[in-house]
Amino acid sequence: MSVKNKAGVKNEAGRAVLLLGAMGFWVMGDNYAASPMLVDIAQDFGLEIGTAAMVVVAYMIPFGLFTFIFGPLGDRYGKLRIIAVAFFWNRHFQQSGSAGL
Repeated sequence: MSVKNKAGVKNEAGRAVLLLGAMGFWVMGDNYAASPMLVDIAQDFGLEIGTAAMVVVAYMIPFGLFTFIFGPLGDRYGKLRIIAVAFFWNRHFQQSGSAGL
């Protein structure tokens, strides 16, 4: 979907704004996905809701901090390069964790 300006020329910026808006909505929905799961987390681990709520804090603080770190890094070195490096390290730590290292 592209938006036409007054001269009838398609404006790709309108499409980018719609796409970025949808992506922002998706990310914010992901941020608050842990909250509804608190009851199940508390029951599974035998915790009180207040103690299990630390899961949300542990999830949200790194998300906010890394936004301030990866945003400028992406602007400086290129977003694709930063995503590739972050993917590599994410995979590395996931494999290390699953191997019990």
